[in-house]
Amino acid sequence: MWHMFIFDTHPVLTVAALLLHGLLASLLAWGLARYAVRRWGSDCVPVAPYFVTVTTLLAIVFAFLASDIWFLNREAGAASRAEEEALTRLANIASEIVAEEDRLATDLRLYAHQIVTEEWGRTHNRFASDIADSAIVALRQETTRLSSTGLPQAVGAELFRSIDALSEARQLRLHIGSGHGDAYRWSLILILSVFSHIAVAFVHGDRPKALILSLAVFSLALSTSICVMAIYDSPYFGVATVQMPDLVQIVASSSRS
Repeated sequence: MWHMFIFDTHPVLTVAALLLHGLLASLLAWGLARYAVRRWGSDCVPVAPYFVTVTTLLAIVFAFLASDIWFLNREAGAASRAEEEALTRLANIASEIVAEEDRLATDLRLYAHQIVTEEWGRTHNRFASDIADSAIVALRQETTRLSSTGLPQAVGAELFRSIDALSEARQLRLHIGSGHGDAYRWSLILILSVFSHIAVAFVHGDRPKALILSLAVFSLALSTSICVMAIYDSPYFGVATVQMPDLVQIVASSSRS
């Protein structure tokens, strides 16, 4: 998808590409408006409210896009906190259980390492780690084994709840990371942006100075807004990324206590 290349490569590239889009749209709109006035005269200039029909379409689509982006960022933050809390509970319980091979603590360390280095660090939560999947399975198996060898029922139930919470938070994180953004909606935003520039320009086509000023203000305001949304489009990449919890440190701290 084209938007992932532009938005996820570097924030500077994102800003530069969208500002260039605004500049090119403004030049196109200015050229079309001036050509129309020279060709057909001032009679072709529509009345001022005309451009609202086009900009309203842009505003509606942009509002839905912004709403979804903010929602996904909140969901990403909530998933991160839920995963951190579940792992903390598991690590604290594991530190109190004396097992022959300390398998719970080993599986937790393996899980935390894979999440930090692979899912968060290397793929920005777009792909699941098979080793982390295996660690989740191993945690369930070890809890089942401990439950059959005298582990108090309440402790076993809490372990299973925490493992379920950990798995659900991870699945939500991966779902958000693998499916973020919508190239079709972003394409529609940019197309409507071009038409909005043209509509604004035609309203001022017979007044060159007003044409340049109105296009500059409109383009700068719109490009700035789109840049902010584009930077927040990926919750796990860029300057606006959700902070990665230090899962490795959480497990290590619990094992030392």
